Amino acid sequence: MPTLQQRLADSADPRTRRQAMQALAEFLRDDLDDLAMKKLWRSIFFAMWLADLPKVHDELARSVAKTVHRFGEDDAVRRWTLCFCSTLAAEWARLDKYRLDKYYLLARHFVRESLAWCRAKDWAPASVDAFAAAIDAGWFAAPKCPDGPRLHYGDVLLEALVEFEVP
Repeated sequence: MPTLQQRLADSADPRTRRQAMQALAEFLRDDLDDLAMKKLWRSIFFAMWLADLPKVHDELARSVAKTVHRFGEDDAVRRWTLCFCSTLAAEWARLDKYRLDKYYLLARHFVRESLAWCRAKDWAPASVDAFAAAIDAGWFAAPKCPDGPRLHYGDVLLEALVEFEVP
């Protein structure tokens, strides 16, 4: 039986991909270690890579973004978000022009769902700081992070802050 990472990364079949995403959502918990999170994000990265149709990209990006709601602790969300940002930054140079939009879409949905998580926490300073610290460390302070994710984050953030009517 293939591992969760293998099912995510090798999931060109929509049914397999949905089952893998369901298994991922059930697997995520606050006490998951950083190495496991990094492995999962790398698998998610390749699942997006293999997704070939715009409808599939969107479905997968939305499903992945909603995983942030599986965590209750601020530190777990910080680590999950940091692994997302680090994976995207590390793999960005490998993207060709045909796949770039997939990852912009993933980043857009992930940032929006992360802000929705902060809103669900009533914009508690610790929750907002956890999210902001992960984005800062993963994209802005990372020396090898290209400008694409950074600029896209700013665009998405401004739109989402207006939509969520942040206090």
